[in-house]
Amino acid sequence: MPLLNWIGGPNTILFASVVLTVAAAVWAPSHNGRRVAGALLAAFLMLIAGNLSDRLIDVVYAKGLLRDPSWVEFARWNALSRVEVDRQGEAKAAVIDADASTYIMNVEPENWRKAGWGTDLMSSPPALANILRPHGEFAIIGPGGGVDVLRALANGSPSVTGIEINPIIANTIMRGRYATTRSIFTSALTFTFT
Repeated sequence: MPLLNWIGGPNTILFASVVLTVAAAVWAPSHNGRRVAGALLAAFLMLIAGNLSDRLIDVVYAKGLLRDPSWVEFARWNALSRVEVDRQGEAKAAVIDADASTYIMNVEPENWRKAGWGTDLMSSPPALANILRPHGEFAIIGPGGGVDVLRALANGSPSVTGIEINPIIANTIMRGRYATTRSIFTSALTFTFT
C-alpha cells in the first residue's frame, strides 16, 4: 500500500516484477540465468524510473471504457484510489477510479446564480436538505469538488464542515493545484482530513 502512494499503480505492479526478478537471480541454477535476471532487473528499474510521471504506462481503459488521455489534466494514485482532473469544456471535474466524478466548484457563493447554476444545482435531489433547512449548519462527508458545499453556502449556511478521506482530493486538488485565491475551500469551509 505505501508503494501506491509513492510510485502509483502501474509502477507498483512493475515493482512486483522487480521483486520476482531479484528472486529469480538469487535462485537461478546457472550463471547465465543470473545474468538474464540481472538484465531484466535493470530493465524493470529503468521502466519504473521512466514512468514516474505516469506517461509511459497509465490507465487507458477502465471499467470497459476508453479513458481519453487528452481529457486528463492531472492524475495521481494513492492507496485509496486513482484521482484525475479532466477538462470538460470550460469546467474541470475530479474523477475517482474512472467512475465517480464531481465538478470542481471554485466560485464565490454570492456569484453562483450569475453563472446560471442556481436552478441546476438546487433542482437536483441532493439539494433537498438545503431547501428544507436553508440556513442550517452542514457536515458533508466526501465533499469532492464542492458541489454540495456550494449549495449549502449559497443557501445561507453559516458553517459547512467537509470531511474528505482522500488527501489527493482534499490537499492536492482542492487546496493546492486547483485552488483559486477566493475559493469556497479556502475562504468559507472548515476542511477535515480523516
